[in-house]
Amino acid sequence: MIFFLGKLAGGNAFERFDQAILLSLRVEGDLSDPVGPLWLEEAARDVTALGSFALLILFTGAIAIFLWISGKHRACGFIIASSLSGVVLSTYLKQFFNRPRPDIVPHEMHTLSMSFPSGHALLSAVIFLSAGTLVSSTQPRAFVKAYVLILALALTFSVGLTRLYLGVHWPTDVIGGWLAGGTWATGWWLIAQNFLPRRETETFAITDEETNYE
Repeated sequence: MIFFLGKLAGGNAFERFDQAILLSLRVEGDLSDPVGPLWLEEAARDVTALGSFALLILFTGAIAIFLWISGKHRACGFIIASSLSGVVLSTYLKQFFNRPRPDIVPHEMHTLSMSFPSGHALLSAVIFLSAGTLVSSTQPRAFVKAYVLILALALTFSVGLTRLYLGVHWPTDVIGGWLAGGTWATGWWLIAQNFLPRRETETFAITDEETNYE
């Protein structure tokens, strides 16, 4: 599906859709000014940084170290493998499609790579969703599981949306990144279900019995 979308996005199939979304996020008559107050623009830069290569590597490293010192060595390998393979996937797809960045609005930050798919959207989906599914599997309470997964999804979607607001990606770039990253994370989750031993996904949380002081 990602290759089909990439081919369509590189042509004229979604041109009007892409342009309409980006233009709707700019002040009419001044395309250099994103809609909304100045603080929103600054907040968008802060949120989009959550999907940057540097911060995602730090996040992955922190999770991996925690898993390792907790004795979850295979889970540590899982989070590292899913993250690094996501970087390889993003790099390959960008070079394969070689799509230029949007040129109808000024960019609100510097960019270094090609446009499709959005690396921020793809990598945040791979890493946040992989970490989210892994952490949620350690929790015995359903509402805690739901919270962790919703948080992972919220971070993923927030990063992608800021790429549009800042004018550095076409909407189809971000959608492609979400699709590719979500599919990749799902694949690694299936691998984890089959190859991680049960003790690797035992709860890290304090149980009710442990908090029942008498």
